[in-house]
Amino acid sequence: METPISRVIEHQRKALDFMLDALGLRQAYEEVSRLPETKEMERAVAALETEIEALGPPVSEREPRTDDI
Repeated sequence: METPISRVIEHQRKALDFMLDALGLRQAYEEVSRLPETKEMERAVAALETEIEALGPPVSEREPRTDDI
């Protein structure tokens, strides 16, 4: 099942693609996206996302413990 965040990301990607095409900047964007620094940042973001998922749900979404009441 697709998460709401991935739908937002897909919408943002489509909007970015439209703007780049409208401004004639598609080639410049593709050149930047191939830079080693960009790839390194993408790997770092993926690693951070994995760490965040491993932490579990945010505190605001957790069930209260009975000893907290």
